[in-house]
Order: sequence, then C-alpha cells, then structure tokens
Amino acid sequence: MDLLSTLNTLHTIISDSLLPEINKDSYLNRLRKIEQRSKDSNIYVGIVGEFSSGKSTLINSLIGADYFVTNSLQGTTTTITAIKYAETADLELKYKNGKSLRYSNNKLSLIEKYLPEVYKKLSIGEKIKLKVVGLLGGNKKDELLLRIFDVVTTSDDASEDLDEAVVYHPSDFLKNGIVILDTPGTDSLNPNHQTITERAISEKCDLAMVIIPSNTPFSQTLSGFIEDNLLPCIDKCFFLITKVELLRKDVERRSLIKWVNSRLDAFFGIENPKTILAPTLLSLEERGLIERTGMLEHLSSEDRFMLSSEFDSDTKRMFNEILAGKDDAIRGTLNRFIKSLNANLMKEISKKQIQLETDLATLKRLQTIPLNQFMANFFKKEDADENFSFTEARLQNLWYKKQMDFERYVCNKIDQADSKNEAQGVMDEGSTISYGQSCFQDCYNAFSSELNGLISFHENNFDSFRNLFSSTFSITALDFTFKLKNKPSWQREYKSNFSKWNLTTAPLFRVFKKLQTIKQEMKDEVRRQLEINIEKMQSYYMQKITEANTNLNEQMEKIKPLFASKYNHIINKKIAEEQQKEQLLRSQIAQLQQSLKTLESIIH
Repeated sequence: MDLLSTLNTLHTIISDSLLPEINKDSYLNRLRKIEQRSKDSNIYVGIVGEFSSGKSTLINSLIGADYFVTNSLQGTTTTITAIKYAETADLELKYKNGKSLRYSNNKLSLIEKYLPEVYKKLSIGEKIKLKVVGLLGGNKKDELLLRIFDVVTTSDDASEDLDEAVVYHPSDFLKNGIVILDTPGTDSLNPNHQTITERAISEKCDLAMVIIPSNTPFSQTLSGFIEDNLLPCIDKCFFLITKVELLRKDVERRSLIKWVNSRLDAFFGIENPKTILAPTLLSLEERGLIERTGMLEHLSSEDRFMLSSEFDSDTKRMFNEILAGKDDAIRGTLNRFIKSLNANLMKEISKKQIQLETDLATLKRLQTIPLNQFMANFFKKEDADENFSFTEARLQNLWYKKQMDFERYVCNKIDQADSKNEAQGVMDEGSTISYGQSCFQDCYNAFSSELNGLISFHENNFDSFRNLFSSTFSITALDFTFKLKNKPSWQREYKSNFSKWNLTTAPLFRVFKKLQTIKQEMKDEVRRQLEINIEKMQSYYMQKITEANTNLNEQMEKIKPLFASKYNHIINKKIAEEQQKEQLLRSQIAQLQQSLKTLESIIH
C-alpha cells in the first residue's frame, strides 16, 4: 500500500473508530501533519540536549556562521524553534491562532511588542527607516532580530500564544532542505518545556541529534528522556559528544566515545550507535568564524587539524545519510503514529469490554432477582419479632430494677426510724414522695425511649433495604421516603406517694405493738402495694408498646407493595435500557475490532 492510500485508510479508521472525540481530533490533526510532511521536501533534524550542553555552538558550527549568541538556543527555549534556509536572514513568528508575522515586513510592530524599551528610544527618523527598509540584507547580522528571537524563545509569557518561531539564514548547509529544530532542555523543571520537546520529536522531527557533553555524559534526566521519547526511533538518532576539545589528551577522547557506545548498548540496546565527536568550539575557531578564545591552547596543531577534519567528515557523512533517508524518516514517523493508534484502539476496546461486563452483571441481577422475593429475603419476620422480644426484656428488667430500688429506699428509711410515729411517717416525707415519682418517671422514660427505638428500627431497616436495593439493582430509590406514624406519648399518672396508706389497725392500738413489729408490717405493705402499682403500670405500657409494634408492622406491610409496584415498573424499564446498552456496546466493540483489524493489515 502506497503512502497516500495508507494515509486515506488511516483517516477512515480514525473517523469511524468510535474513539473519544478529543482523541479522534488529536489523531486526525497528527495525521494531517504527517500528510503535510510527506509533501514537504525538507528534512527536519531535532537538536536534543540539556541546559548548557553546547547547542548554540553546535548550530553555529553547522550553519557555518557565528550567528546565535550564547544566550540564545541554550536550553531555555519555551517554544519550538526552527532554523531554515533563505537567501536573506529573517525571523517568522507563527501564532496559535494561525496568524504569521515576518520580521522583514513587520520590524517596527515586532520591536514595539517584544522590545518596548528599544522602541521608546527610537527617533521618528529611525522608526521610518525601519518601516521602509523592509528585507534584511544577505548575511548581515541584525541584532534587533536576534534580540526579538531571544525574547520569544526564552520567555514563557512572550511565547504563550506562539506555535513556532522560524529563523531564516542563508547557509549553504541548510540549502539542501535541512531544517534544524531546537527544543527546550531535557532537564527543564517546567512541564510545559517537556511537552514542547516531546511534541517536536514526535510530530516534526525526521531524526534527532542528541547532544552528550563530555563533562556530564549520560545524566539521569537525559537518559530518561531518551527512554521515554526516542526509543521508537532510536535507529534514526545521532549522538554528538560535545566539548571533547576541552579534554587534554586524545586517548581520553577515544576512551570517552567507547564508554558512550557501551552505555548506549547497555541502556538502549544499540549495538552500533551513530556516535560522533563534536568539537564545535574548535570547528568555529578553525574556520575563522570566531576569534580564538584561548580555551584550547593545550591542543597541538596536529590535534586541532585532526579533530576539526574528523568532525567535518563525520558531519558531511551524517547529513548525506539524513538526506538519503527522507522517505524512511516519514515512514518511521507514520509507523510510530500507527503503533500509538493501535494501542489507543486496544485500550478503548478493553474499556468498553469492561463496561459491557459491568452492564451484563447489572442486567443479570435485574433479570434473575424478583423484587418481591428480594424484599421477602430482607424483611424477615423473625428479625422484627426478635427486636421486639429484646425491647420487652429490656423494659421488664428496668421496671423490676426500679421497683427494687424504690423498695430498698423505703425499707431502709423505715429500718432507720427511732420511733413508731417516725416509722409510720416515712411515706409522708417529701424525699420519699420525690424518689417514688422519680422512679415512676424513669419507667415512663424507658417506655418512651423503647417506643422511639421501635420506630427507628423500622425506619433504619427500610433505609438499609433501600440502600441494598440501589446497589443491587443499580437504581436510586432516594425519592421513596418512608416515615412511620405514631402517637407522641401515652403517659399515665400512677399513685406513688402512698400518703393515704394505713399500715396499722388504729393509732390507739399502737401502744400494744412493738416498734419492730410496726416496721415489719409497714415494709410488707410497701412491697405489696408497690408490686400492685408497678404491675398496673407495666401492664399498661406493655399493652401500648405491643399495640405500637403491631401498628408499625402493619404500616411496613402496607409500604412494601407500594414500593414493589413503583420499582417493578422501573426495573422492567431498566432491563430494556440495559439490553439496548448491551447491543450498542457489542456493536461498538465489533466496530473498534474491525478498525483494529484494518490497522493491523497496514502494519503487516
């Protein structure tokens, strides 16, 4: 299948793939760029390296001019920067909104925008001259152009709305259609810089020149970047060891290149890496492009000639190979694109299959668990009966305890009496009456609390059922509220002061009874009458709480069919919806699998 047919097939696969729209748009945009790239005769070479790795001197050496100053192209680049051939030097700024401005045609406005401090100092005559002059001349180095270039490529604020900055230069090296793409430093802490570099490598570059400075070869960040971004096209990478001319002995340089090659093999599996010694500073000095810096005085004339000649030869061989491999580079980019698309399609199929399994499980629950049976399994009669039995037991225990407490209290007071009159006056004391009323109030409070507990039990039980229903049937039942109705209180006054009790036959005959006998008669009578009153209270409250429990159970039984009636209808509707979802998901999976099958036919 030829390139055009492959691109058309890929466009159809992506358009019909059922990928999320954001992914689909991204792939279609990348595919358009590959198509444009296939029609572009240029070769795009990415320069990858860390801060201060020697990118500016390398680029100056390649284009054969001392053009870029040390504060340009040194790793702080915040946007993709391209260096292309043109008969005259120029700068083009391409914005994300599609607008494009050339420095040669917009000098004054670009100076005003990016160099306001310079613009303010320009005289009217100078402004007119800049506006009229137009195109730059020949190889002339325009400092204002480079300053604007420096601002837009090193300032996050200035480059925020830029898509690309292009520098044009009349270099014979670029005349063959080679375009150099500079990227931010691979050790940048700014995540936007990392994204820019990854985008340049994946979308624009036909191959990459990886800069490995001799003073810090194979740092952790550079190794990580190579592993994350360059492994798919590692065979298209050239590794340039810069600053080698700073090493004093040739044996050090030869040992270094062997060490780098061994690391490339060990880390990335490259048996014969394309590694080049790149003495870029020496190259600039030897060709008279810059004055001698004095940094290379340790090199003999023979070493200078050997290193610069070897670099020139390697560079020429490298770019001849680059020019000859343009079609391979495009196909390499296309293959990486296809692999990415293949992985995304498989991921989308897997996601939909998981969703299908979840929906099928929901459908199975809906179809195999009748709601009435589900309710019957949850609302077991034994549970309510057991709860009421515990309620009865707690009340009876408390009432018996209160009876015993009051009995002990009165009997103790009687036993402590020092006279017959004091013993018979115990029941008229305010403290005794108050204690008795407190005991009877505690009995009522316990009844009221247990009654509220019964209501809470049924309401909480129904809430638990509703939550289980929602999780089991994947249907929210929050709109179905259930509040039980009940009387607020059933309190009755019971005699508790015993003020009219006659515990002896008559006061006249007391003289004939001993104090201890009177005390015992009083205690026996207190026990008897307390038991009678507690029994009356207990019987009344137990009758009322039993009536309440029956009433609550009846209300619950009435609410169940109402719930079942409403949600059986919703469940049936949900079953129909889940069946439609199942059919749609199966259709989508089949369509994605067909797209994957078509894509695999391209790969093979």
